[in-house]
Amino acid sequence: MRVSRTRSSFLAGCRDLLPLVPAGIAFGLVVGVAIAQAGLGAVESVGMSGLVYGASAQLAATVLWRDGAPLFVVVATVLVINARFFIYGASLAPVLGPSRWWHGLVYGYFLRDGIYAATMTRAVPDPAIDPLPYFLGGALVDWGVWIVATVAGTLGASLLPASWSLDFIVPLVFIALLAGAATTR
Repeated sequence: MRVSRTRSSFLAGCRDLLPLVPAGIAFGLVVGVAIAQAGLGAVESVGMSGLVYGASAQLAATVLWRDGAPLFVVVATVLVINARFFIYGASLAPVLGPSRWWHGLVYGYFLRDGIYAATMTRAVPDPAIDPLPYFLGGALVDWGVWIVATVAGTLGASLLPASWSLDFIVPLVFIALLAGAATTR
């Protein structure tokens, strides 16, 4: 019984993150292009996407890097932008259950806005869903999409004409995210 609940919870997490995939692809492509425009390649894209793994933080880090900011400023900016995940993690820790200290590091690494929201609104209220495999299933989908999309954006940036300045895309992405989240005027 436990194995089937774990498996079905994992698959539910994967399935419930699918509606977020188009946004993840779009944002990942934009960040990948920004990485390429900052003079970094596919290896750096994978490294940065794997290390930072936060869309807004990675975008800010890329722009700062491109503009020649000191490494300390880049790292501090990433930490400040991703600080919200400490709050998410604190509220999610009791839900995911008892674990070893290093589990918290793994869960914290995979914690992003979409998987947090899905876990708290779908897995927590439903007693048929085991929150930990649900979280891990959704996190795996989110992580995979992010890595592939940023690398695709980095590699695909060379196909864009050099005369295209894509600096306007960053504000447009944030405006689109804000417009999608708005529920009233």
